[in-house]
Amino acid sequence: MDKLHAMEIFSRVAELESFSKAAERLSLAPASVSTAIRNLEAHLGVRLMTRTTRKVSLTDDGRAYLDRCRRLLAEIEETENALKQTQSKPQGRLRVEIPTGLGHMYVTPALPGFSARYPDVKVVVTLGDRFVDLTEEEVDVILRVGALEDSTMVAKRIYDARFVTCAAPAYVARHGRPMTPQELAGHNCLGYFSASLGRSARWNYRKGGRNIVHAPEGTLHTNNPEALIDLAEAGSGIVCMLETGLLRSIREGRLIPLLGDWESPVMPISVLYWPSRHLSAKVRVFVDFITELFAKQVPRLKPVYGRGG
Repeated sequence: MDKLHAMEIFSRVAELESFSKAAERLSLAPASVSTAIRNLEAHLGVRLMTRTTRKVSLTDDGRAYLDRCRRLLAEIEETENALKQTQSKPQGRLRVEIPTGLGHMYVTPALPGFSARYPDVKVVVTLGDRFVDLTEEEVDVILRVGALEDSTMVAKRIYDARFVTCAAPAYVARHGRPMTPQELAGHNCLGYFSASLGRSARWNYRKGGRNIVHAPEGTLHTNNPEALIDLAEAGSGIVCMLETGLLRSIREGRLIPLLGDWESPVMPISVLYWPSRHLSAKVRVFVDFITELFAKQVPRLKPVYGRGG
């Protein structure tokens, strides 16, 4: 027996003082209403109602039970309404994990606008480049760069970033501009050091069916993208990095693109969140916010650097 459903039926019969009217209001067969009341009385071991051909009357036990039913049903309705409001109105704590570079350059500068629009959402942002095990940490949304492993999370691809080779104007003035990937061997190439690889990441180029891989062997290597940009802007050498980290430097003339007629690999940027039939409003609006940010802000910067040398 569904006790909650039986309580709802009992309350409606008591309100209307009629089995048939209650059945009509609840879109049930009259026999189903009668059966529900009989089963409820049998379960409780008391008579709740007396029935005559003209009307239904409550017993003393029935009146006491009705009072408790109404309070309980009202409490349940209030709880459900509160949950529905949470689903429809963005509110509550939202934990977000974002790669350091993307966070500093794009996401955190835009967060005040998000908070102004959704003041009831408390955003807790963690910036880092480590791999986050979402099954062990209370993370609601994560921004991730690169190919994704199989996951129970929903992954929404929001941008495809390509690698761009750059150097400071002062470096090019002193050392010249490489015209092919092979000429990079004669330049100081700043490498992004990967602890998992035990070496700096390779630079890949493609043109007319030719694929060339360059191993940066310069004097400076680091595992921090922001440090690489600082070194390049200081004229220390050439870098090859994702465009998302370089666009502002290129736009403002601190770096200039090189080897623009050579194709470079594309790295997807995705936003991940837990699947749910009823996606919470706070997650939904933040995913929309991130998607719009990368759909509008990054392309706005992108046309400024053209193809380069």
